[in-house]
Amino acid sequence: MFHQVTLNVRGDKYYTNTTTLRRCPGVNDRSIFLGMRLPVSGELFIDRDREMFGCIFRYLQDGSTTIRYDERRIALLQQEAEYFGLHHLAGRLRTLQPFDGYLTIVANRSSI
Repeated sequence: MFHQVTLNVRGDKYYTNTTTLRRCPGVNDRSIFLGMRLPVSGELFIDRDREMFGCIFRYLQDGSTTIRYDERRIALLQQEAEYFGLHHLAGRLRTLQPFDGYLTIVANRSSI
């Protein structure tokens, strides 16, 4: 069933719908998005890293995200991907080799 959702990540608001959250690549039965119950207001407060959630949100919407390569940022994004049950994204981040520049991670289209 389609419902509008506001994700409030420590004050940063992201607007989407339940269909987008549940069809995202790499989501499995452990993802918090599959079992979530919406409050009457339709707004969920998420007490997680705001900067990394921007990458997570792009991945949820499009099946890809771009991040500047930095070991600390990659480790944080991997941690957030695991927390949200996005194991495909977390797995891709685990296998990265160091380099200089930006990285775009694209989901396996068969998992969308």
